[in-house]
Amino acid sequence: MPPHSSFGRWLLVTGIAVHVLVAAICARLSPIPDRDAGDLDRYYEIASTPGRPYVDYQVEYPVGTLMVFKGLALMPGGRTSFGLGVIGLDLLADAIIIASLVWGWGVPAAAVFVWAVAPMIHLVFLRMDAWSTAAATVAVAAWRRDRPVAPDAAPLSGTLVRTVTIGNVAPRAACSMCRSSPSRVAICTTTRVSSSSAHRETADRTRRWCLRSWS
Repeated sequence: MPPHSSFGRWLLVTGIAVHVLVAAICARLSPIPDRDAGDLDRYYEIASTPGRPYVDYQVEYPVGTLMVFKGLALMPGGRTSFGLGVIGLDLLADAIIIASLVWGWGVPAAAVFVWAVAPMIHLVFLRMDAWSTAAATVAVAAWRRDRPVAPDAAPLSGTLVRTVTIGNVAPRAACSMCRSSPSRVAICTTTRVSSSSAHRETADRTRRWCLRSWS
């Protein structure tokens, strides 16, 4: 096994360990309202409000996200269990993103991603933006590997939980990613995550620059 291959695997494994550690810290802090919980309080408010969503009370998320929130709110334990459920789904989405990068572009792409997103990964685990990012990454990876079903199903599922997913897997962007090197793919995926979190405007400019450069 070439030395650079072993180093890439080591980077990937250690990066995943950092993600899991941050997820554990977020889970520990998630029951604290209005402090370190990110948008979890708003999510729980949507999930626990009685009445007809979109009619009797405001919901700023698509129906798929609403259904997930309502399902998590049914768990015993109230707000604490709800927050842990959201973080658990975020961790699963993070794992899907990493696995899709490995599947589509190899270990180097996944290794670059886990460390590039590490400074903001706590924001990912306290929001629901990783769900649509996972769907978009699966779709483009499947497109690259010429899988006929996943490129159509994954964006559809992502649209149900985040209305911006279709724009993130537009044909031009996807084709650019398919032709790109693993590091460029990882950077583009990272800017998608960051744009959904705290650095939306800066990350969008970065992604547009990436697409112009790679087209």
